[in-house]
Amino acid sequence: MTVAPKGVFTHFRYTLGAIGLALCDWAVLCMPEDVVRERSSPWRQVGTADPTGWKSLHRWARRCSELFGISVALIGATDRETAQRAAYRLIARGPPGDPLDGVFFGAAG
Repeated sequence: MTVAPKGVFTHFRYTLGAIGLALCDWAVLCMPEDVVRERSSPWRQVGTADPTGWKSLHRWARRCSELFGISVALIGATDRETAQRAAYRLIARGPPGDPLDGVFFGAAG
């Protein structure tokens, strides 16, 4: 059994709030992947596989339903479209006011 604080998904380096914010930056605010990584990641060294992107965004987008407990499946949707739909649902789950606060607290549950 693994016990962790609310908002932490086991085997992930980021909290659910941080993942939600990164997906929102990428999908709603249309920031490029490398900019989102720079804003979100505490690690400054970028791997050689894709220095202009961030593959984690795509992995997280495909796992939104599992991570956040929300249904965002759209047939034929891109990862960015799925992330956008998830971000809007997280904003709706969060407190009223600033949408970025909403997505952070909505993701953390």
